[in-house]
Amino acid sequence: MNTSKIKITAVTRKEGVSQKSGKPWTKFTVHAEGDAKFATFDAAVANTANGAVGKWATVTFETTEYGNDLAGLVVDENQPEPGPEPVRDRTPDGNADWDMIGLRKTRCALWAAAIGAGLGSAEARQLVLAAEVDIFHRAPAEALEDIPF
Repeated sequence: MNTSKIKITAVTRKEGVSQKSGKPWTKFTVHAEGDAKFATFDAAVANTANGAVGKWATVTFETTEYGNDLAGLVVDENQPEPGPEPVRDRTPDGNADWDMIGLRKTRCALWAAAIGAGLGSAEARQLVLAAEVDIFHRAPAEALEDIPF
């Protein structure tokens, strides 16, 4: 048996009838971050997982030719606090956020220059902050304006 810590993203249900015995069956699949899947026919385990969607759990499973067969699931009592939302390179409508991309490139260039010049961290930090203030407070360049870089 294997164990793994997962974050449950969904629980799906599939029903059918056995071709051999003619008996009905219900298969539950617990989906986790990273596209991991764990299957079980145990409704109690599936109900526990369904009540823990979005939470962390420890699963016990066996990997077979059909995938990961879920043997047990324990929801972690101490759920991690949600952290800050990661910084995205996309706007809400899905387009590239060129302001954020430009800011990151500017920071990288400034830090590289500061390190290459042997500046201390305090001086380098002031240089980066001054550049960021300029980026956010200066009016955008006109379409045909010469940009010195």
